[in-house]
Amino acid sequence: MKRTRFPLRGRIRTELGYGAFLSYSGDRDRQWLPHLQRAIEKQSRPWYKPPRIRVFLDDSGISVGPELWRKIEAGLARSDWLVVMASPESKASVWVDREIEWWLRNKTVDSILLVVTAGQLEWDEERGDWDPERSTALPARLLGRFAQQPVWKSLALRRPDDGPGLVPDVDGVALGVASVVRAFRRTTSSRRASATPGAICGRPGSPPPYWACSSWSRAP
Repeated sequence: MKRTRFPLRGRIRTELGYGAFLSYSGDRDRQWLPHLQRAIEKQSRPWYKPPRIRVFLDDSGISVGPELWRKIEAGLARSDWLVVMASPESKASVWVDREIEWWLRNKTVDSILLVVTAGQLEWDEERGDWDPERSTALPARLLGRFAQQPVWKSLALRRPDDGPGLVPDVDGVALGVASVVRAFRRTTSSRRASATPGAICGRPGSPPPYWACSSWSRAP
């Protein structure tokens, strides 16, 4: 009798939702985001088991259309977090704007994570909002949405062991995103009635959005 020693690595329960939806624009981010998707999904699991956190990423490069938007909308609806890759390309993208618009209409700004991959974000303390001129990476849809200055993560570059030049620190971003998603799921499953995003990172009752985690930092 033949017996399968390990479950198939590619087999994932399709009825499960996604921990994160990656929203991006531009060829630069498209090149490394599949690596980020795999890095998040392999966090804290043996290689032979399905991902504990599934990540939605559309890297098809297909133009926006009704069929593709239905696929994107279904991914958004089944995701816990929207991870926006903030960059000048994302700021100018109708596609990213549409995804953020859907999220704000159907979910909450408190479940949006910002990862700066190019450009910058600048918070104006007097305005109590982003500086629209200096925030070259911020999609305009996020202006006026945060009750206080959020904390975001900037993509670091590192020198690879096997070649010249600099490459994105994929593992650093993956660890940060996965830690937030896992903590949120643990919190909501154990204290579904009273859980708040601020409690995820060890600060019960802290105002949104959720950024007390050590792997994320507030810009000076």
